[in-house]
Amino acid sequence: MYPQSLLAGYASTGEGRKILFQAHLKRALRIWIPVIVAWSVASILASRLSGMREGAFELFDIVGALICGITIGTVMSWFETRPLRPGFVNRYPWLDVVMRAVLYTGAVFVTILLGRFVLFNFFPDEIRGQQWRPIIDMWNDIPIRRFIFLMFFASFALNFILHLRLTLGPKNMLAMFTGRYRMPVKEERLFLFIDLIDSTAIAELLGPLDFTHFKHDFFCALAQPLMSTSGTIVQYVGDEVMLTWRTKDIDENACPFSFIEKSKRQINAQSEYFIQRYGVLPTFRSGIHAGEVVVAEVGDTRRDIVYSGDVVNSAARLLQACRPEGVDLLISEEAAALIHVGFRQNLTRHRELNLRGRKGMMEVLKIV
Repeated sequence: MYPQSLLAGYASTGEGRKILFQAHLKRALRIWIPVIVAWSVASILASRLSGMREGAFELFDIVGALICGITIGTVMSWFETRPLRPGFVNRYPWLDVVMRAVLYTGAVFVTILLGRFVLFNFFPDEIRGQQWRPIIDMWNDIPIRRFIFLMFFASFALNFILHLRLTLGPKNMLAMFTGRYRMPVKEERLFLFIDLIDSTAIAELLGPLDFTHFKHDFFCALAQPLMSTSGTIVQYVGDEVMLTWRTKDIDENACPFSFIEKSKRQINAQSEYFIQRYGVLPTFRSGIHAGEVVVAEVGDTRRDIVYSGDVVNSAARLLQACRPEGVDLLISEEAAALIHVGFRQNLTRHRELNLRGRKGMMEVLKIV
C-alpha cells in the first residue's frame, strides 16, 4: 500500500491525485480477474450449500455467479488496493478485515437484489414473483440467510488471503502454497542489491522516527517499478533492499536496469513531496550479479524462502564496493550478458575487483 505521508503530500495537488489514481487502478486491475473468479466460485458453492439452488447445474447458476463475481469482485479489487487513510481501523489489521467482511456482506445482499431483478428478464420461470419481494421477507427466507452467512465467511477468507498475499508477496505466496521450494531447488537468477546513499547523514538529520518514514516512502516509491518489471522483493535489511529475477524471464522490460530507470523517474516525480517533507531526495547505489543459487523454504515457527550461494554474496559485495570505487552501480560480466543490448550499451568496463569472501578477481562494469 501507499505510505500515509505520501498520501498527505499528494492529496493537495491535482497531479498528485492523478498519480495516486493511476497507481490505484493498476493495482486493482492486477487482481481483478482472480478476485472475480474467486467470488463466482464462492457464490456457486454458497448457493448449493445454503439450499438456494438445488438439482442439476444450469446456465442460470453461471449467470448468477458471474453477476455476483463481477459486482463484488470489482468492489473488492478497488477497495482492497485503495490507499490507506489515517484512522483507527487501519492501525489494527484484524479490525480492518472484520469491517471489510461486513462491507462485502452488505454488497452480497445488494447483489442478490440486483441479480433477481436482472435475471428475471432472462430466466422468468426460475424466479417469477420473487424480484419484488420486500427486503424483510427475503431476510426471513432461510436459504437466503444461509447464503449471506456463507458469503460473509467467504469474504473473511478472501480478505485473509489478500492480506497474506501482501505480507508474503504474490510469488512467494504461490511458491509456499504449491510447496515449490519445500525441497531445495537450483535456479539461475539475477540479484540486485540497493541501498540509500548517505543514509547515516540523513538519519542524523531527520532523527530515527522520521528516517523510518523516509525509508518507508523510498521503499514504496520502488513498488510500482518493481511490479511493472516482474521483479521480486526478497527482503528489506535496514536501508537496503534485495531483489531478484529469474534469468530466463529477463527481457527488455523485465530486468534490473529497467527497474532502476523507472524507480528514478518515480522518485523524481515525487521530488516535490520528498523535499517538502524531508528536505532531501533519496538516491541509491546498486550491485548486480547473476548465476546459480539454491532456493529453499526454511524455518519452523516462521517459514521463509531463502536464496543461498556465492551469487547472492557477490551481489552484496558489489553493492558494498560502490562507495569506495566512487560509483553508483557495479555489475558483473555474468549479469551484464543477460541485459538487453539497449541497456548494455550504457555499460563500460570498470576494473577487476577482489571481493571479500570470493576466490579470484571479478571483472565488473559500471554505468556510463
